[in-house]
Amino acid sequence: MEEKEQITEAKASAKLLDGMYKNVRMGADSILELIPKVEDEKMRQELVCQLGHYEEFSNKLKNMLSTMGEAINDEGTLAKFGTKMSVAVNTMIDSTPSHIAEMMIQGGTMGVTDATKLLREYENSSCSEEALAITRKIIKFEESTVERLKSFL
Repeated sequence: MEEKEQITEAKASAKLLDGMYKNVRMGADSILELIPKVEDEKMRQELVCQLGHYEEFSNKLKNMLSTMGEAINDEGTLAKFGTKMSVAVNTMIDSTPSHIAEMMIQGGTMGVTDATKLLREYENSSCSEEALAITRKIIKFEESTVERLKSFL
């Protein structure tokens, strides 16, 4: 019985970490698409700072999954293409810091929502405390970035 519980914990933790990995990769990929289109230096600095945090989370999640023997499941080509096209169209129409902040706030809010749903789904399961802790940390980070971006509106 104890062995089955460990397998369940590993499986739940892996699902949570995989979902969070996709979440932070979406944030990082969006910023990578946006940075070349940003002319405002303060906005560029904010995005570069956010990108650094997303990359740190991404690497940590990848290491955690790898340690568990889990494959890293990146977002599909279609999702990445959708992000690229959305950024291209939105910045073609308006590339002001206010509009970019609005785009990032919307994306960050979606990230917080998706991460919170994942947390609620797994927090009462046999998921590891380490997986839950990094999820909470990512949510706090994404909430704080949304708040900082409001100053650009």
